[in-house]
Amino acid sequence: MPSRGHERGRPRIPVAAWLVVIVATCTATTATAELYSHLEDSSVVGRNIGYASGTPDQGHPPVGTVEFVPELAVFMENIEKIDTVRGRTFIGFLTPARFRYRASEAVTIELGGFLGHDFGDDSELDIAEPIVRLIAEPVDDVFLVGGSILPTHWIHDAVLDDTHRLQGTEQGFQVRVDREVLKLDTWINWRIRETSIRPEEFEMGLAGQLRPFGGLHVDGQVFWSHVGGQQNNTKRVEHNLAFVGGATWGCAEPFGATWIEDLRIGGHYFHVLDDGRNGNFSTGRGWEAEISLETQPWDRVGLRYHASYFDGDEFGALRGDPLYGLSDYTQLGGTLIAEMTGSLRAEAGVVLQYGQGVFNGSFLINLVWGQPFPVPVLKAREAIGDADGGRDR
Repeated sequence: MPSRGHERGRPRIPVAAWLVVIVATCTATTATAELYSHLEDSSVVGRNIGYASGTPDQGHPPVGTVEFVPELAVFMENIEKIDTVRGRTFIGFLTPARFRYRASEAVTIELGGFLGHDFGDDSELDIAEPIVRLIAEPVDDVFLVGGSILPTHWIHDAVLDDTHRLQGTEQGFQVRVDREVLKLDTWINWRIRETSIRPEEFEMGLAGQLRPFGGLHVDGQVFWSHVGGQQNNTKRVEHNLAFVGGATWGCAEPFGATWIEDLRIGGHYFHVLDDGRNGNFSTGRGWEAEISLETQPWDRVGLRYHASYFDGDEFGALRGDPLYGLSDYTQLGGTLIAEMTGSLRAEAGVVLQYGQGVFNGSFLINLVWGQPFPVPVLKAREAIGDADGGRDR
């Protein structure tokens, strides 16, 4: 099962950043918004399509191999206050460590644990959860994931804030498609199990993109958040359903500028239906225009520049970035990303934001590492049919 963490059909910018703060730049790529991680190789931070190995220098193992795979992501994301949106700072580490067994060309199994800690808390871990992940590839570039699904969803921040993935694993089922013409991530994440005093909470998402010809990308996204159930005594029932639709067009080396890997412009429309919160039914909407520029000024180092303008009318996705609840919202910023030696990826980004008549700045820093260690003493026995030439017993 080869590594397919990078999207095909577009230039690949090396991921991860020298810790340099960039002057100028930030928001909007195809149906996504800033400030979020652009890392493509990790299984815990950033965004990707397909089955990301978390070990980009080595990729996926040969059939029959058992490996111990630790990953480490040290992150910091700071968002300053704008109007009624409170500022937030996320700083800490995430470390999924698991045994990975590639049972066949089409099946991989991962078993392990997920630990996380927010810096500034006491000595106890904030996250300590199991990893049980079954990945099947019944057709080339089509992946079925069960158990601990991949949280690196390629979906707009307006409907699912990327900071949620810094707060624990996601459990459920997932389908990912990484074909030339179709990119898809659809999943169900069962967040809270219902009890007699606590309602269930789950979410379902779909982020799809068609690439019919040239540099045209057509996007469609749906995200449903549910709170409720029939066994609890809270009588709480809530539904929040958000839609995103739009398109972008891009090209490489426009006007002969060989230093430009991808120049992309586009726009998207947003709509949300909310039933249950505050005891009312409400709707909201908005639109966004965006432009992005990807360059690679040095080997294994890339610079990304982006800008966008969002205009909204009571848009309030339950799990989305609260900044998209503002009536107007402009971003300008960029990210410096680089691949470093020793399987280390680094990333640094800064965003200038303007909303409700107030200027604001946000930034992020990510250091991500992942390395597989073969475990030769663990080797599966051959199936009976393989050992005796296929005779029945």
